[in-house]
Amino acid sequence: ITKVESFQGVEVHHLAAFKTLLPEPDGFSECPVIIKNTWIPVYANGTGNHAMPLPPGAGFPLKQDEQLLVQLHLLNSSEVDVDASTYVNFTFAKDASSVTPAGIWAWGNFDVDIPAKTKGYRLQSECMLEKKLNIFGFFPHMHNLGRSLQLEVGDRAESAKVIYKRDPWVFGDQRIDEMSLTLELGAFTRMSCLFDNDLDHNVKFGESSNNEMCILTVFYTPFERLDGCIVGDYIP
Repeated sequence: ITKVESFQGVEVHHLAAFKTLLPEPDGFSECPVIIKNTWIPVYANGTGNHAMPLPPGAGFPLKQDEQLLVQLHLLNSSEVDVDASTYVNFTFAKDASSVTPAGIWAWGNFDVDIPAKTKGYRLQSECMLEKKLNIFGFFPHMHNLGRSLQLEVGDRAESAKVIYKRDPWVFGDQRIDEMSLTLELGAFTRMSCLFDNDLDHNVKFGESSNNEMCILTVFYTPFERLDGCIVGDYIP
């Protein structure tokens, strides 16, 4: 896949495309989880229409007869029914043998528990990179309490500098930022999310917009396997 174009109705919170390791039912079905360990992520984005053209010579790899699954997280926050269409276009390379595999890497923190009536609450994940990342796109994801998100990179923690930032975070504008950037093997990385919770109760991790997330996904080459820098465990 050398280009992905998504056209999304107003009720789409996020959209994701996966390759399945085990067959899923054809057609439409309701999905009780955000991801399974038998799904390999290919593409993801947030609200709004998006186009992701990959760098020349790069593409998301698919084997012959491999199944694609597109997941929609739908949320209607209005008081009336919503009738809208959502679809995804994939452009394929004519000669897949000459394409460098692309994929996704993610920083994330699942240990979300934002205290009530708290401003400037910070979550982060940090690690030394075990592979070189030739990045061509950034996709940050938080919910309504998100204030800003950033990624710092350096030779060590003390010298890390901000190389990507979404400030302010706008829940209704979850775009993919196209950016060409190389992170070297062994680099120190730290992703941070900042939240303001004006509510009278704690807010924890969850898929609902009334819960919160702290995730930064990047699209990169050359992809070998699904990997990332994750704090905590995702429990559906």
